[in-house]
Amino acid sequence: MKYFLIASISLLLCFNEAQAAAVKTTDPKAYSTSVSTAIVDVIKSDLSEEEKFKKLTSVFIDNVDTDFMGKFAMGRYFRTAKPDMQKKYLTLYRDYVMYSYVPKFKNYANQTVEILAANKAKNDEYIVKSRLKPKGGEVKEILLDYRIKKNGSS
Repeated sequence: MKYFLIASISLLLCFNEAQAAAVKTTDPKAYSTSVSTAIVDVIKSDLSEEEKFKKLTSVFIDNVDTDFMGKFAMGRYFRTAKPDMQKKYLTLYRDYVMYSYVPKFKNYANQTVEILAANKAKNDEYIVKSRLKPKGGEVKEILLDYRIKKNGSS
């Protein structure tokens, strides 16, 4: 469970800072806090499971760079694929990741995410340090570091 939790939160927080404008900030720490808060608010809301899934899917698609992840996962073979296959693969990869993780976000209802720092790594990349704090002491807190990159379009 602990490893799943780390992997899920890490994926969840692979933000694409292009969405920073939507939360009215270009500060990576404020951006990460805003997106994390939005996710927790949806999870804790009184919405139906279907409505929560739709909202969480929207947040996921807007903030997780699945194209980058899919290209990275496929490695050098992505470049050798034909453009139509690349497009199909990226669509399927996005759907696979989205349907694998979004339904599991509800498991975080009793936890909080604290963004500790965002340090510039290089160019438009930042390393965000955060802490996942479970309530009730069922497991120890988990420290997470993840990278966000400002998208060229923002």
